[in-house]
Amino acid sequence: MNKKKLILGIILGIILLGGTTYAIYTWIGKTIISGDAECFSVNYVKGRDIGSNENSQTLKLGDNFNDGLSSTVEVGLNSNCTITIGSGTLYLDVDDSTSDILLTSGALKYQVIDGNTFITNGTLTFKGRNTIYEDFKVTDINKAIIVIVWLDSNMVTDSNRDEILSSSFSGKINVKVESRRA
Repeated sequence: MNKKKLILGIILGIILLGGTTYAIYTWIGKTIISGDAECFSVNYVKGRDIGSNENSQTLKLGDNFNDGLSSTVEVGLNSNCTITIGSGTLYLDVDDSTSDILLTSGALKYQVIDGNTFITNGTLTFKGRNTIYEDFKVTDINKAIIVIVWLDSNMVTDSNRDEILSSSFSGKINVKVESRRA
């Protein structure tokens, strides 16, 4: 009889432990996932690729960002949100297929424009995820953020000209948004 009680006790213990684990897991999941993800509207207007649209485009030498290729993302809060403000981070992901000469020469530049305001610019020097605009406010008013990439002709020399002109670039923008309690 003791064997039966021991086996029954083990089975009940497993059931109790499994039920408790499941209850904690679903409770934590409901606490962490509060529906904020549905609050944000993120629209990659022409797609995430720099310069993407129906026609393939080539990155060319230029004097400033006006000579570059762009991508635009529109960010805002949906009207059915319970939060009033969010925080965003914009990334430019430089693909592995990008030629190293563009990164080592200092010729690969970017410009970020938030609405009509010039936010930041810089030089891309490595492949992978580059943080290019941090902690921008996301509100119920949609904003358009434009990222422009260009090749700075001032960084081209006689010794690297041919290599830069025959190089390739591939990059995408990404936006991460999260709620911020005001």
